[in-house]
Amino acid sequence: MRSRDPKIIVVWVAVAAAGGCATTYRPLHPEVARSDDTQVELLAIKGGDVLLQASSASGARLERFQLGSRRSPPCSPGAEAVVVGVGGPFHDVTVRGERRLVLTSIGGGAALADPEATVDLEVVQQQARCLRLPVTGETGEDRWVAGTRWSLDGDLSLAPNFAPGTDRWAWTVSLEPRLWIDRVELGVHGQLGTLICSSDCGKAVVAGGPLVGARLLRAGRWAVDADAAYEVGGIQSVGLVHGPRLELAVLRSTRPAPVAFRPEFLFAGYGLVLAGGHWFVPSGEAPGSWYESFGFTVALGL
Repeated sequence: MRSRDPKIIVVWVAVAAAGGCATTYRPLHPEVARSDDTQVELLAIKGGDVLLQASSASGARLERFQLGSRRSPPCSPGAEAVVVGVGGPFHDVTVRGERRLVLTSIGGGAALADPEATVDLEVVQQQARCLRLPVTGETGEDRWVAGTRWSLDGDLSLAPNFAPGTDRWAWTVSLEPRLWIDRVELGVHGQLGTLICSSDCGKAVVAGGPLVGARLLRAGRWAVDADAAYEVGGIQSVGLVHGPRLELAVLRSTRPAPVAFRPEFLFAGYGLVLAGGHWFVPSGEAPGSWYESFGFTVALGL
């Protein structure tokens, strides 16, 4: 592995950790809490942040924002949250009329993965009252849906005997934009690489084609994906090639899998990918051949 390759891996892991925070989830059924003329509605979740809509005709102060759990009494100590804004963060805000608030947890968004997660806050008017908004609720039914169902996977792989008719290996970089339909993924697989050999090296590899995949398993922080693609492209020292490709990826998620979120909850993962494929060479100047590859992969929910 060349000296710059570990840096590429480090960058991809950092992008995975940040990229999973981009998905916005919206409620299938709005959650609203009221106290006198003050109303607070849960609008969306994005990354570890919670978007609220607050309204009050006479004016009210909202304070003691927390990400809690139904297992604890309302407004009992939990993961402290603050309101994000210019000049903030704010531990309390005054609402008169309508105002949108973005809450972020001081300890990160892990509390939102609790199967009984809630948002607690106090409304202070003539007296203080606690309001509770359920995030995931009492049961595991779907309560949130992703605003977008796209993801992007990237692989850095080493492929032995990659070029038909030769013993040349290859480094390849793959990018795969995917559209999720529940656990099924439709997308495009594309790879770019270079051959490794003792002489006449530096030949380019370019290939791409349609992809279909599925999430076979999602347990805790682990996921297993299987994909099938058919690629058409070229290997500079061989010519036009085409053929099927199968992939199996084992991913470690940056967050656990909670209930209530569909199809995923802010998924960003990294792990290992194994692949195998077969090249057909239409020119007949080189025999077709099987190849295998293995490497590092990153998956980002967009």
